[in-house]
Amino acid sequence: MWTKITMVAASVLLISACASPSTPSPDVKKDCGTKTKKLNIHYGDSFLEVKPPVLKMKKGDGEKQITVVLHPRPPKAGSGEYSVDNNPVIIYGKATKDQWISGSGNKGAGKSSFPICFDAGTEAGDYVYMVVIPGVGTLDPRVKVED
Repeated sequence: MWTKITMVAASVLLISACASPSTPSPDVKKDCGTKTKKLNIHYGDSFLEVKPPVLKMKKGDGEKQITVVLHPRPPKAGSGEYSVDNNPVIIYGKATKDQWISGSGNKGAGKSSFPICFDAGTEAGDYVYMVVIPGVGTLDPRVKVED
């Protein structure tokens, strides 16, 4: 019995480690400047939506920041849904060139928004990042950097 439990626990740890190899540290403080664009993440029991799904940033337009705002949806009364207020929201770049897109927050822990710094020198192109909310789901939206 204990062998099965140990094997299952080890498997879960291994899988979770492989799922997000570059999970950001939630304690890193960032000062990205005053210009900001909002990225809203709405989520609930079996529900995850990122608005806008493709965030457009202008290259060379000065220092900017993306402000990620968390919007957990409360469960509907009598629906059997569970609360997601304490679920962490983790964002990380999908590929090496996307690694500048990273951050995390947890509305239940008092962190309802967090910044992602945007360097005006970032090359024009599409950058893919992962939004992971344990117990809810995963999405892979984009940031489009334009000249």
